[in-house]
Amino acid sequence: MIGMPSSGKTTFLASLCRLLLHGEQETEWSLDISDVPEGLENIKKMIKNLDSYREVGRTLESAIYNVELNLYNQYQEWIQFVVPDLSGEIYQNLVYDRRISFNIMDQIAKSDVLLFFINFNTMIPEERIKLNEESAIQKLNQEQGNDNQKCIETEEPKVKKYNDQSALVELLQSIIYLVPHSLNIRFVVSAWDLVEKAFKVDKLTPERYIKRKLPLLYQYLMCNTEKFSYEIWGASAQGGDFNNKEDLQRLQRENGENFVYVVDNKASISNDLTKLL
Repeated sequence: MIGMPSSGKTTFLASLCRLLLHGEQETEWSLDISDVPEGLENIKKMIKNLDSYREVGRTLESAIYNVELNLYNQYQEWIQFVVPDLSGEIYQNLVYDRRISFNIMDQIAKSDVLLFFINFNTMIPEERIKLNEESAIQKLNQEQGNDNQKCIETEEPKVKKYNDQSALVELLQSIIYLVPHSLNIRFVVSAWDLVEKAFKVDKLTPERYIKRKLPLLYQYLMCNTEKFSYEIWGASAQGGDFNNKEDLQRLQRENGENFVYVVDNKASISNDLTKLL
């Protein structure tokens, strides 16, 4: 799993594990109950938060551990699902500081599939200056007082801005550059329930959403299809906004797990999160 901070990686992992360990519905891939999943204690803590309708929380930057699940399908085919649950700061450091540990990069290079998480609700809004309204120079002059006033440097450290689309493209380019073979990437738009509320469009597809809200990323995907194959999915790993009173009451009144779902690029909805695997 790849993604900048607060992109939804840990919440999806917690919801997936809850479905496999305790879910009653049929799934495309099932957990081999004879094996104790690696990282089980961490998984239990995350699931407990979901069951209590609390935010799962972000992975600490110092925490690096694998979650390993042995899965099988109805044809008795087996896969080993190994996910290093890493904090988004690790990928942020790759973008801004050009550094990543060899062990993590080795895991990425050996992966069959990369899940690249994007949560637009946690991204910095981009402000565009409209032509014929005001130029960038005029805007700077308004903020700084006058044309002749010199900028005074303060001692405050600059805050790194991340989770904008240029950082997403830079992260994607860095991964492609470092991995010596063609990649299979599944982009996952997190908090898809909030996306649908905001857009209010029938059968909104994840690709249409990316094209509209993240045009720079979309153009990069269109121009580099020879370097990697990709799919675009949406995922609602919580089923609603725990901080929204109406959503919380709905989830508590009914089985919250029934509102967890993924949506493919044909706008088909499924409660089976394993379809992403």
